[in-house]
Amino acid sequence: MSGKIPRMTVRVQSVPSNSRVEVCAEYNPTRYAAELHEFQRVVHTWCQHNFPKSEPWETLVGAQEELGELAHAFLKYKQGIRGIDREKFIEDGEDAVGDLVIYLADFCARSGLKFERAIVSTWEKVQQRDWAANPISG
Repeated sequence: MSGKIPRMTVRVQSVPSNSRVEVCAEYNPTRYAAELHEFQRVVHTWCQHNFPKSEPWETLVGAQEELGELAHAFLKYKQGIRGIDREKFIEDGEDAVGDLVIYLADFCARSGLKFERAIVSTWEKVQQRDWAANPISG
């Protein structure tokens, strides 16, 4: 995988509220499928080296733990307690999201799922939905 991961930018054009929202995406997930595949390969190689006996359920539970950490940081930030200010939330949140993605990439590899296919094919379906215009069916 080369250098930095490209930033994703999506522009939403302003349209009348009764028409379908047109999304002009500079980011096309199929364009980055090879990079997502390579990311999964690199993550899985590292995980296999460091945790060779790990089973898919263990990586899934790890992902769930990271999601819990993200939810915890967000909740405490919104409640204004435990010293979680915006800066600390960003730090903890980005760490949890990063760990979550790494766990999910490894889970996919250990379970025979294609990380890039999951992201690309799901996004292709999701981006067709317009919940603002069609709150029942998207």
